Amino acid sequence: EDFNAGHIPGAFHLSVKSDFSEQNLLAITTKDQPLVIYCNGIACLGSSAAAKKAVEWGWNNIFYYREGLPAWRQKGYPIYTTRP
Repeated sequence: EDFNAGHIPGAFHLSVKSDFSEQNLLAITTKDQPLVIYCNGIACLGSSAAAKKAVEWGWNNIFYYREGLPAWRQKGYPIYTTRP
C-alpha cells in the first residue's frame, strides 16, 4: 500500500484500481520493454488482472511476481525506499 516504504528498484506506481491504463503504461514504458507487475500482498487479484490487460494491450515481455513485494523481499531481492 505504501510505495515509498518499499518497492522494486526502477518501479513506477500505478494503482490497478485507478491508474492502470494503456495510456499510463505508455507514458512510462514501451510495449517491448520488460514490464514487472506485482503487489504488496499474497492475494493480488487486481495485479494478475492487470497483467492480463497488458497482454491484451500488446505488451509482450511481462513478468507477474506472484505473492508480491513481501515474497520479493523474502527472496533477498533489492528493495528501494524513499523514506529515511
